[in-house]
Amino acid sequence: MVQDSNHTDLFVFYSCLPTESNTNYQNVYAKKDTKQFRIHPVISVFPNSGDINDTTGYSTERLDLVKSAITKVLSDYPDSAGICLDYMRYKSGQVIDTSHINTITGVMKQLVNHIKQLEKTNQRTYIITATVSPEVYSNENWKCNYYNQSYKEFSLACDYVLPMLYVYDYVSNYNSDKFYAMQNIFKKIISLAGKTTAKNNFVGILQTYNEKTSPITRLPVKEVIYNTMATYMLAENGYLYFRAGLTSGLYTTPSQVRNYKSNTGAGANNKVERNVVIKLESTTISKSTTISKSTTEGIKFSILDTYGGYVTGGTATIFIDGTSQELTNPVSSSQKTSLAVVDQKPLTFKVKNLTTFSTGKHTIKIGYNGNATKGIKSGTLNETEVTFTT
Repeated sequence: MVQDSNHTDLFVFYSCLPTESNTNYQNVYAKKDTKQFRIHPVISVFPNSGDINDTTGYSTERLDLVKSAITKVLSDYPDSAGICLDYMRYKSGQVIDTSHINTITGVMKQLVNHIKQLEKTNQRTYIITATVSPEVYSNENWKCNYYNQSYKEFSLACDYVLPMLYVYDYVSNYNSDKFYAMQNIFKKIISLAGKTTAKNNFVGILQTYNEKTSPITRLPVKEVIYNTMATYMLAENGYLYFRAGLTSGLYTTPSQVRNYKSNTGAGANNKVERNVVIKLESTTISKSTTISKSTTEGIKFSILDTYGGYVTGGTATIFIDGTSQELTNPVSSSQKTSLAVVDQKPLTFKVKNLTTFSTGKHTIKIGYNGNATKGIKSGTLNETEVTFTT
């Protein structure tokens, strides 16, 4: 499955406990050469309630087990690609403050330094990754989540940071049309880390299942693909799917995902050709007596790609009754009829002379010139009849 889909990496659980078997990791590792994928052991740092708490801090015994497991897996399975640090956090409901954030950051630095020492000992390099919760703390000045994980510190210490973008767990009243809510969270995480969507070291983890159902059900292929492309637009380092046991048959359609190639990770440094869909937010447009840059009044619309993500880049133009309209919010003073398409929902045409149009029926057409560097094609909303009201 991995070889056929051109996905390049598998993340497989590896237990720290000597009493637990790691046969599953051993079996998957044995297939990595013939199937041509990289394998990353996923090691849980503080998975249990007794491992870390407000009163006693973290268990040094547990941390020693983690270090020993890292040393052992990289020794026993020398072609492992690196280490993925999971559950490196406090439990939910703990105090959020500098001390707790520093504790988690300190643990992370210990483990990263331990891996760096093993690079010297084993004379090779390892990819260091770590999972983080997408539950951004309400006071964004802390730049962390409710588990005292600092997005900035994780981004500085690790090669890749893996936010768990599990919509069925973390988006209220989620349905398959609302991934943009998680997309906004992902964008915020990247920003809090001091990175941009153009340059960052984040790789989103996506659900392939809905655990809210009984029994747990696999998500429709279309939904997974839409979510993948929406995530990929913010971080082109790649993407990860959680619950590999439910992904059988997932990668055969559509070809845009199946045909990814990799340089440093699944889908790295590639653009995906995609068409766009342009839609008005309402077919009843209310005129305002004044339209200024400081208001949200105007003609609202959205541009989505065919995978469900909101596009960014390029410009859009609006035509009313066949004539392009000058805007009060143009992309520049020399392009008065062009609106910059940015990562914002919805976009708004603030038409300079909107109040001069009579109430009643009119036609609106929107043109978009695309974003070739991202593989986003141009598109048009054909003439659509709307009603102007006072």
